[in-house]
Amino acid sequence: WDLEHQTWVYNDRWAEMRGYRPGEITPEFADWHPDEEARLRSLRDAAMNGALDAYEVDYRTITRDGWRWINARTKVIKRDERGRPLRIIGVQTDIHERRLAEEAARANQQWLMLAVDATELGLWDWDAATDRVEWTPRCASMLGYAVDELPATSLDWIALNHPDDQAEAAYQFREHVCGRLPFIRAEIRCRAKDGSWVWVLSHGRVIARDERGRA
Repeated sequence: WDLEHQTWVYNDRWAEMRGYRPGEITPEFADWHPDEEARLRSLRDAAMNGALDAYEVDYRTITRDGWRWINARTKVIKRDERGRPLRIIGVQTDIHERRLAEEAARANQQWLMLAVDATELGLWDWDAATDRVEWTPRCASMLGYAVDELPATSLDWIALNHPDDQAEAAYQFREHVCGRLPFIRAEIRCRAKDGSWVWVLSHGRVIARDERGRA
């Protein structure tokens, strides 16, 4: 954007992202959704008054068919002797499908947590690459622990299992990780904080594998 001469230079892709053919639309520096005006206006004003030379932001822009998410990177590359911008360049990327997928995933996560809360299930998540285990509060409370008191690795978790149950649990875990069992379903006794043994039904399934099929 050449502010000295009030001219714009943009490529065909910029128009195509908005559902137009080249030449059917010209850029605006304030093409944002009304809900995002305060946030984006503050960035624009900061660039104009010299507080910022560059910024990156995701926002919804108007298109032929409605609002669409984009990522915009903007940089002031020339100012006059008083610091006023004379030339601004930018790069924009269509991220609409990614944002919709992220929003759907968040909604699904919220529904999952509602279901978990209603059924009092505990959830655990094991990262095979780091051998780190994360737990929900319900996993801890059913054994009388706080979340940060539960084991952080699979080996430490196995140590909390009853000795008579460890072989079966380890077998199912190993066979499923190797792909020979469709899921883990083990009834095991776990050591509670008060020293007692609590029967727990543990389910598990690998949700991601690398290109070699490893969990």
